[in-house]
Amino acid sequence: MTNPMSLWKKILVISFLVLIIAAAVILIIKFSSKTDATGNKNIATVSFGPLSSNLSSNGVIQKISTDIDVPLAVALDEGKIDSGSETATRSLLQAFINNNEDEPLLYRVEYVNEKYADKTYTVTSSDPDEVIMTLKPVTIDYTEAALARETDFHNGFTNAETLLDYFIDRDTGYLKVQNFADTYVTEETDTSKWVSITTGDLTDRLKGSIKHIDTFSYTLSAISANEDDYLKINDNVMHIAFEEWFTVFSLSEYDVSPINSRMNNGEKVYASVGINALNANKVVAEITEIKTGSNVSGVSYFSLYARLVFPKIETNEDGNEVGNYSYYSDDLDEKTVENLGIDLTKNVQKEELLSNYSVTITAQKTVVNDKLIVPTKCIYYNDTKEPYVLTVDAENKETRVYIEIILSTGKDAAVSPVSGYNLKEGDAIRYTAEESLLSSLF
Repeated sequence: MTNPMSLWKKILVISFLVLIIAAAVILIIKFSSKTDATGNKNIATVSFGPLSSNLSSNGVIQKISTDIDVPLAVALDEGKIDSGSETATRSLLQAFINNNEDEPLLYRVEYVNEKYADKTYTVTSSDPDEVIMTLKPVTIDYTEAALARETDFHNGFTNAETLLDYFIDRDTGYLKVQNFADTYVTEETDTSKWVSITTGDLTDRLKGSIKHIDTFSYTLSAISANEDDYLKINDNVMHIAFEEWFTVFSLSEYDVSPINSRMNNGEKVYASVGINALNANKVVAEITEIKTGSNVSGVSYFSLYARLVFPKIETNEDGNEVGNYSYYSDDLDEKTVENLGIDLTKNVQKEELLSNYSVTITAQKTVVNDKLIVPTKCIYYNDTKEPYVLTVDAENKETRVYIEIILSTGKDAAVSPVSGYNLKEGDAIRYTAEESLLSSLF
């Protein structure tokens, strides 16, 4: 007679064996399904390009802007460009009071660049220098002018009792051009003394008014002067509009050191800026300045200023709108932008922003360019901890290629083959399946 306890033991053993066999079958099915289009299991591809390791911080965004009419006296000055109208008027009045023949009050337009005339034109700081207009100074013989005023006064043509009142409306500071006559006004014929207003000069002087910036754009408009026109030094000769967005964030001395070194070597250092209020969608920023901040518990923290760069929106071959940053710099190719964690299908434009929006910044710490890139899951180590990858040929034959790891981000690594080994872009390389035994069972 069969022992009931022995029967139950047999059932338990058989059940356990069935489970083991089922698990093995599932594993075989699971792992055998991890193939690429050619039937090779767990295959990745060697790529070529840039790779960066990044740092994270938080900050806010700020806007700086300029929107002004520019008088001729300001356009010809060498200082910063600001509203300047009061300065221009004071200069005009003082010149008359002092009979200062070395400071022209009037100019005759010799040349106007049609590219800018009566148009709104965007100028980028990296554009080549161009002449906007060329002017001939007009000098005044004050002795002859005083005689003319006296004659007009006695003949009842003017009630101006002084030369100052004869030429200037004291309420507005404007010249009374109709009272200038060819008998005492002389145009400068020496071309070396003619003056030009150029885009390069305006750009350099805008830089003097704007902090934390190198490359930027601004618009010129309201350039309506024509050749042979007279321009008074307090006439508005153009309108300048400028708007830029920045973020400010902090990093410790240890994190800021490699960024500072790269900037000192003339490299451009970029960051991604996630706008928290806009679903954390990201935009590129260029770090333009590092300033000393606070010291906390013996560690110094620095403030970094980064200019936001907005993408140009283009339509790709699939008809979808995608962002493109390469217009700003050749450094910002698609791979570099992706390394910053930016999705080029989710773009941010400046019209969507408000000052003081909070942001999350991911800044480049270390960057390598033109390197072979492999997923870190493809890197193996031998018994002496030497790294290698397994290349796979068309016959599915594996070859061990020893490598040097140049930079690793945790997900990807920039590598180079050790002397005597070959690795190139496009090579197929093997990696180990990521699923654990437990995850493979379900």
